[in-house]
Amino acid sequence: MSDADTLPAFLDSLSRRERAARHAVFIPLLIHTLALALVLALDVLFLIRLAHTTETEWSGGGWAVVAHDRRTLLPLLPLAVYLVIWVVARVRAWRTGVGPGHDGWGIMAIISLGFLIVFPWGLLALSFLGAVFFLGLGLTVLGARMREAYLWVPGLVLMAVGPFANLGTFENHAQFLGPWPTQVVMLVVILGLAATTLMVWLRESRALAAAPPAVLP
Repeated sequence: MSDADTLPAFLDSLSRRERAARHAVFIPLLIHTLALALVLALDVLFLIRLAHTTETEWSGGGWAVVAHDRRTLLPLLPLAVYLVIWVVARVRAWRTGVGPGHDGWGIMAIISLGFLIVFPWGLLALSFLGAVFFLGLGLTVLGARMREAYLWVPGLVLMAVGPFANLGTFENHAQFLGPWPTQVVMLVVILGLAATTLMVWLRESRALAAAPPAVLP
């Protein structure tokens, strides 16, 4: 076998082990799964509070249910997620000695902050398309940059679902899913992302357990 055949395979194996050691795919997927679970939890809590607000209460202080809706903070979620991933990578690098890599989560955090600063257009985009869309955008961009399908495929799914969920489209066109169609769709997406996260964890564990690539002569 020629060096031309062995060198790409050697570099690919080395790259996969390096990413596995950093959990460069598992950690972002896990944090995104938890972020989506938070979005779903806030949705459900709001709907429960809304369902228990009587018509008499609406005439009094019932509007406080809407006024104190924690979902108004969701435009900050992409920034928070990217910052957490960036911080976790640095902490792991400090504790394990494995470099944090240059995956671009810090850059995505800066871009997200820029969206929030460019008021009102950035905030309007976040409010209209939804935090889920921008979480998917980050996964898609950086997954494509890393040539990692386990990141960019879920990212495309989030980009497709996010605007429909944010604008209540499922309530108008997916009533067959029950009284809370948006939440059902989000639950399915979260379960799919959780399954993908588990698959990636197993893949990274196998990569680390495998014998290291032989050094080329």
